[in-house]
Parts: sequence; C-alpha cells; structure tokens
Amino acid sequence: MQIQEIEKYLCMESATILEAMEQIGRNTAGIVYVVDKNRRLAGCLTDGDIRRFIIRTGSPKGCVTQAMNPDPQYLYEVHREEMYELMEAKHIFSIAIVNSEKVITDIVFHDAVRQFKNV
Repeated sequence: MQIQEIEKYLCMESATILEAMEQIGRNTAGIVYVVDKNRRLAGCLTDGDIRRFIIRTGSPKGCVTQAMNPDPQYLYEVHREEMYELMEAKHIFSIAIVNSEKVITDIVFHDAVRQFKNV
C-alpha cells in the first residue's frame, strides 16, 4: 500500500471521536489506526469501539485515546510473512505492519491476503 493510501486509515491520537468517525466513514473499512506525533502506532479504533464508547459515556465527545484499543495486533516488517496465519488465528480483518520504531509502513486487509494466498 502506498503512503497516500495508508493515510486514510490513520488518525492522530489527539483527534476527537467525531473526527475519527469521519475518517472511518471516508475509508469505509470500519477502522483507523491511531498514531502519535512521530507516526508510531499507539492503538486502533473501530466503529464498534466508538459505539461502545458512546453507550458507556452517553456522548460521542471525547478523544480517540479514551475509546481506542491501546494494544492492537501488529507485525514487524521482518515477520510480514506470518500475517495470514495471525489474521486467521486471531480472526482479525486488518493488521498494521510496522518498522523497528513502530511506525506504520503498511496496512493489510484479510480479503487481500486471502485472495493472494488463493492465487
């Protein structure tokens, strides 16, 4: 995935829940990866996380760090070949690939991996 493509799946940790909802709406994947100011992976936030946050607090107001999963599944670039097995075992539909500094270098979706495996 090109850097410009990755951008639509990223959200700064300073963003509001409403901003994240807009980002998820634009990317239509149901997820954003939350990054810090150095673009390091800080967490992930799904539409389900947002829904649970609103039910819990009664409001969509707040920061993404209040609703995100701070410990998402990810793989280092050197372990990229393990992504299909991890995604299958953990039942996850997308995974961030990070470098040694945890900067996201790629985002892979299960459907794309499955198609590649079946070719």
